[in-house]
Amino acid sequence: MLHCLGCEDKNMENNEVEIKKVGPIVETVWGVFLLVASCALIVFAA
Repeated sequence: MLHCLGCEDKNMENNEVEIKKVGPIVETVWGVFLLVASCALIVFAA
C-alpha cells in the first residue's frame, strides 16, 4: 500500500481516506499474523 508513497500527489487525499478506513483492519490482520507466527516459532523451536 505504501509502495507508491509520494508518486501520486493528485490522489493523495483519496489515499489518506482509504488508509484511514483500512488501517485498523490491516493492524488487526498484522497483529493476528504476528501472534500466529510467534506461536509457530515457539512450537517448532520446542
